[in-house]
Amino acid sequence: MIQTEEIRIQAEQLGVEAQRLHSVDRRKEALIVQRRSALLYASAMHEEESPSEESWRVRAVACRRLADYLTEAEHYPEAVTYYQEATDCCAQLSTEEGEIAARECAQKILQVVGLLRSRPDERLYLLTARYERLQQELALRQGTELAQAECSAHIARIFQRRDRPHEALAHYREALRLCALAEATPEVMLATAEAHHRIAGLYAYALDEPDDAARHYREAIALYTDYEPFAHGEQAARALCVQALTMLSNEQD
Repeated sequence: MIQTEEIRIQAEQLGVEAQRLHSVDRRKEALIVQRRSALLYASAMHEEESPSEESWRVRAVACRRLADYLTEAEHYPEAVTYYQEATDCCAQLSTEEGEIAARECAQKILQVVGLLRSRPDERLYLLTARYERLQQELALRQGTELAQAECSAHIARIFQRRDRPHEALAHYREALRLCALAEATPEVMLATAEAHHRIAGLYAYALDEPDDAARHYREAIALYTDYEPFAHGEQAARALCVQALTMLSNEQD
């Protein structure tokens, strides 16, 4: 409980500093500081079994302030995420003030989504913003590398499904980096294998880089061989990688 209180105090101090920076028009710095404040409030509540109304209230204020700063900076998808978080926190309050704040934040969401109508290329980031926000919070806690990697992989799959291979590749690589920092459990090694598998597919089919694809297929095959459970006598993901690697080799011959 002492550690939780220390985190909350740090979050409060950062919030004060963010307001100071914003008041002297150092808005980019204010945004960065306020983001950390909001994440720390969320992290502190993660340690509480039954968060108090005051905990919900101060977190709501921090998230709303951050959302306002993000809107000023035209970071609309992330702003929507934090307005939604503020709305959810206000909904935990039993006061009329909380109900009013929740309605105001919900209205802000509609306004910001409206602003995104003129930026169709950015709408996709509405789908990735919540995973990015979760990953940022997880990064404040030790031993969360695998969970962070799963967030990166979720984001990568969204980009992959929307035919944005370069962005997908960057996030799969981030997932690999995070897995390498985690304890080498079977779950982590399987996640590593899947990231290599996905990267190989991007190189093979979207980016036309067969040599890089083959390298990642081999990495995936080695890991699947050691860690993928057998189902009906077969390691299905490993078999897919072997088949894909064979096809690549035949095409290059």
